[in-house]
Amino acid sequence: MRGSNFYKGYDKRRDEILSLYNEGMSTPDIAERTGISKTHVKRLLLKVGIVFRSNGEWAKLKADKYVPVIVEDLVYIYAVILGDGCIYRDRIILQVTDRELALSFAEALNRLGFGTGHVGFVAHDKHSNRKAKHVVSVNAQRLVRWLDKCDTEKLVSSFPLAFLRGLFESEGYWSGRSLGVVCNTQRDIIEKCREILVDLGYSPILKVRSTPAGRPFYRLFLHRKAEQSRFITEVNPCIRQGNLQPSSAKAIEVVEKVQRLGNDDANE
Repeated sequence: MRGSNFYKGYDKRRDEILSLYNEGMSTPDIAERTGISKTHVKRLLLKVGIVFRSNGEWAKLKADKYVPVIVEDLVYIYAVILGDGCIYRDRIILQVTDRELALSFAEALNRLGFGTGHVGFVAHDKHSNRKAKHVVSVNAQRLVRWLDKCDTEKLVSSFPLAFLRGLFESEGYWSGRSLGVVCNTQRDIIEKCREILVDLGYSPILKVRSTPAGRPFYRLFLHRKAEQSRFITEVNPCIRQGNLQPSSAKAIEVVEKVQRLGNDDANE
């Protein structure tokens, strides 16, 4: 008796339930929205011939609906990916010789809920000229899909200093003589960095040379000592000169030297 009358009350809401399911809602969410039990929602969907999504399909659907809160870490991660990082399928990967950068990147991903902050290590043969590398690799399908379709202009404009920090740590240098904010073959990245620096009151210099393959290689750098000191203070990178730790005595000595030179320039 119950079987023949089971759907009478729910058939009236069939279109609503089907619509919610086709919009990507799960059966528990539909049950909560409509006030109908999860079991009854599933029975109704089965009755009308719905084939439930597989775990893989459901994961992709959730990834497509993912919209993160725009925070400093997100902009920093995006900048590092543009620099030394890469995306392979649904994985975000970074392989660098600087442990400080690898740790900083892993911690930023961890704060956003991706990965555990673990940094792997790839050692090379002692007879090889290649340096050992620190590796960060996380499955971040939701973030990868969102980055592929997001408004990157708006993303970068939200936290411009975080964008500069990510690119400087992965693609820049500081020799004590000049500070390379970013060195890259992508003109659009260079132009965006130059635009940010000019808006912040810096006077960046752009130089171009050709790679062995004939591609243009851009170097955006700061020459004035006072600007170098200000940049390091404002951007606060985890790597300040080469692969030295910021807390090392030599790095502190270089920072203090540049600051003194900057003060001398300002007093002239």
